[in-house]
Amino acid sequence: MKNIVLLLLMMTLSFCSYSQRQDDSIDYLNYGIEKYHNGDIPGTLQDLIKAIELSPSNHMAYAWRAQIKHESGDNIGAIKDYDITIKLSPYYFLYYYNRGVSKGALKNYKGAINDFNIAIELEPNDTVSYFNRGVCRSILGDLKEAIQDYDKVIELDLYLSLIHISEPTRLLSI
Repeated sequence: MKNIVLLLLMMTLSFCSYSQRQDDSIDYLNYGIEKYHNGDIPGTLQDLIKAIELSPSNHMAYAWRAQIKHESGDNIGAIKDYDITIKLSPYYFLYYYNRGVSKGALKNYKGAINDFNIAIELEPNDTVSYFNRGVCRSILGDLKEAIQDYDKVIELDLYLSLIHISEPTRLLSI
């Protein structure tokens, strides 16, 4: 009986420790996001790294770190972090979209199209995925498919499509 009580106590302490690490990871993620909005990128990265150390399953911390890497021009690093993010949370379209943008920035247009396809499958009304897929298809010479994507953008949101057409490289750095 003593062994069972001891085992239950150890399991409870282990769970509490795990739960505390999860909470601490979320705190560091939030600190990092706040620092990002205040322009403290090095501080943001430090907090995101700590959040990941405390909880390697914190997909949001990986996603934020990937975004910062993309913004700083480290698209290879961004793609690696998005790969982890997608393994941890495979049903969120924005992770595929963002990885597609990073692949497009590296001129891996076929890889970008594959990611935009998945993003569209997960979120069929996302105009920017259609638009950026159209950009990639245009670059590859697949004009018929590109026009279909642009038509879909117009169908979904005429106003937003006008913004995309007026600033085509704003979304996808080509």
